[in-house]
Amino acid sequence: LSSSDELGDCAELAEKLKKTGGHVMAVLCNFHQTDTKLSASVSSVFPQSVLLQMPPVPPTSGSTAIQAAACRRLEEFSLKLVCNAVTTGAHIMVGKVYQNFMVDVQIRNNKLYHRAIRIVQHLSDCSLDTATRAVLSALYDTDDVTPLLGVNVSQHVERGTKQKKVVPVALLCATLKLSPSQGRQRLSDTPVIRHAISASVNK
Repeated sequence: LSSSDELGDCAELAEKLKKTGGHVMAVLCNFHQTDTKLSASVSSVFPQSVLLQMPPVPPTSGSTAIQAAACRRLEEFSLKLVCNAVTTGAHIMVGKVYQNFMVDVQIRNNKLYHRAIRIVQHLSDCSLDTATRAVLSALYDTDDVTPLLGVNVSQHVERGTKQKKVVPVALLCATLKLSPSQGRQRLSDTPVIRHAISASVNK
């Protein structure tokens, strides 16, 4: 929120989220805390809020135009940092982060495919070949991945957009020598991914 004009639509969305059991908070950019009526309205909708109070933006004409643009970029960047912190914290709280790695990666492109392999290789301390086989095994739910090793990455990506929990399953397969079905059963028994991996790996 950066002005009182935006409160109505945001409040409506917040109330819908509350009905689903969701928790809501607001990020306020340059709100005037002296406006007690507005502050009360925000507090009634959002139990928690973060206030970003940026330096005043100078006039946007003449020699101050560059300074004004810099102030606006600073506000946008600050907002992005706050949003990143919130989403990262949320992923940690629901257990999608393991040893500082976001392990619930859905393979949607070539970069994420190779990232998935590197994560499995690093966390399970295995070879690149073993990590690749584990990811393909989890991706296609099969123990025999030899025919898949020569397949173009684009086909793996197409499959990855439809398959969930590939990296967590691959981690369990690589570390504990489980089949994909056994790995998925472990995750089904313990839905929080971090707990499932920790409990299995530390046994």
